[in-house]
Amino acid sequence: MKAKVKIEHMLKTHDVFPNTPNFSQPKDSIFTFAYWVSKGLLVFDDFTYIFVLGACARSQSLSTLWLGRQVHVKAFKSGLMSNLLVKTTLIHFYANNKDILLARSVFDEMTERSSATWNAMIKGYTSQRERSKKCCREALVLFRDMLNDVSGQIPTDTTMVCVLSACSQLGEIYSGACVHGFIEKTIWVPESDVFIGTGLVDMYAKCGYIDSALSIFRLMSVKNVLTWTAMGTGLAVHGRGKEALELLDAMEGSGIKPNPVTFTSVFSACCHTGLVEGGLHLFHSMRSRFGLEPQIQHYGCIVDLLGRAGYLNEAYDFIIEMPIKPDAVLWRSLLSACTVHGDLAMAEKVGKILLRLEPPKNSLHMPITSEDYIALSNVYASTGRWRQVEMVRNKMKLKRVETKPGGSYIQTVCSSP
Repeated sequence: MKAKVKIEHMLKTHDVFPNTPNFSQPKDSIFTFAYWVSKGLLVFDDFTYIFVLGACARSQSLSTLWLGRQVHVKAFKSGLMSNLLVKTTLIHFYANNKDILLARSVFDEMTERSSATWNAMIKGYTSQRERSKKCCREALVLFRDMLNDVSGQIPTDTTMVCVLSACSQLGEIYSGACVHGFIEKTIWVPESDVFIGTGLVDMYAKCGYIDSALSIFRLMSVKNVLTWTAMGTGLAVHGRGKEALELLDAMEGSGIKPNPVTFTSVFSACCHTGLVEGGLHLFHSMRSRFGLEPQIQHYGCIVDLLGRAGYLNEAYDFIIEMPIKPDAVLWRSLLSACTVHGDLAMAEKVGKILLRLEPPKNSLHMPITSEDYIALSNVYASTGRWRQVEMVRNKMKLKRVETKPGGSYIQTVCSSP
């Protein structure tokens, strides 16, 4: 009788989670799922595996990585590894969790692949931060294999955006131009697709062809915030600060609100072209004009802007008066500027502050590195203050800060007669 009641109350995953893509926090979905499983009230079917793996892919934590691997094993034992959607989601899960080799292993074992499967593997390669160059080359090889595949899978806009991203990261204009040509000869008119158009703008800008990027940008009939940001970043990299500021005005005029990344790119352009007044004016108008609260990276851009221009005291005061706690990156930027401009007194002051920083809460990683100790040591060595050099070296040993292979300037100056 109890068994009958239990069977009648068992639910399928799509009954419990009818709107799972709308979960703002994947962990909420996973914990809810685990609760139903622990009560024995959930039927394991193909949708179950797809749901859990998708949530684990979005969460990207050690606990969900472990859970995803357990789901993989259970799917294998249940005989569901022949299901195309399950395998495609599994590729996405492993790639998102930085295990690209396991993702590729699943991909290679598949006898049937959809365009979504190819996209998951290509996107997985282009999203890797470690060995990114090698992975991007693999993505281009995989794209070629997709075109030659006997199943005749047709690339989608997602495919082309990922392939363009690979070309951008590699900085290979020849490959990028070939992909552009392929796009024009097949289905798409690049300027009419906001995602492909943005990918082309980004690719040409990162490959050094900023005028080609501008031409495509101007031809695009529809632009989103990513398009404007990609163009602004390209102008920043090429030192065209005035045009980047004008671009922001045009963006506002088009009715699209810039995001924090947009401001980072424009501030970067101001830094590289010495537009101190324009950069400061934009920073102070973030709240009033655009309704955005400056973030730590924006404060860092202003410190860099002032430091590069030689306004070291102003940069120091700017950091001290910040409403949020400055991190090591800001102090490191100012220390570098002090060294470049030869203000050794300020450099010593900043260097001491930098070495006193403690790790952020819930972090075991020190915010300072061996390079920070070396930088302060260089300041002392440049004025012949060898006793202070030795003190920095001893403090470095006390803190057990390891130098990178190849030696350091501290070792060099301390061994000098």
